[in-house]
Amino acid sequence: MNKPIWTAALLGTPHTKKNSQRILAGRYGGRYIAPSKKYTEYEQACLYQIRRPQQAIDQPVNIRCLYYMPDRRRVDLLNLLEATDDILVKAGVLTDDRSSIVVGHDGSRVLLDRQRPRVEITITKARAISGQAAAAWISIGEKPEGNCFACPRCGREICIPAGCWYPAECGVVFCQFCGERMADKP
Repeated sequence: MNKPIWTAALLGTPHTKKNSQRILAGRYGGRYIAPSKKYTEYEQACLYQIRRPQQAIDQPVNIRCLYYMPDRRRVDLLNLLEATDDILVKAGVLTDDRSSIVVGHDGSRVLLDRQRPRVEITITKARAISGQAAAAWISIGEKPEGNCFACPRCGREICIPAGCWYPAECGVVFCQFCGERMADKP
């Protein structure tokens, strides 16, 4: 696992922005949709606990969030992740939560801790995967030169059995160096 760039444990029951939204009146009579009061309180509590880094993160990262909930009620992990990303942007930890910066949420999950609900956040630098190397062996109908292609994880050259036009044609293919699962039989 990569060395973390930034970590935090934010105490309090995690809430989403989308549950129990409110319709409020604006200054000039217009109406707008606002997050629930519980979410607003949770956001303020998180902003108070976050220690901002010297400079906001603007490189591709993976954000792993472990949500410890006080009960086994059903929660939507995607909505929790969205709320956490928005809080990190508002706190100045991330410059933005667009897909070129937050490239993944690998390892995120919802767990149970009745005594101490919280979210544990770990931000690590994302591994670079060459788009050309990753796409070279997937394209159907194009035979890689010499039945070889580059592993998207480690970049080493992998040779596939003779007669296969692409790896998925011959079943499961694993990189013999790093063990990355390359393709499944369609």
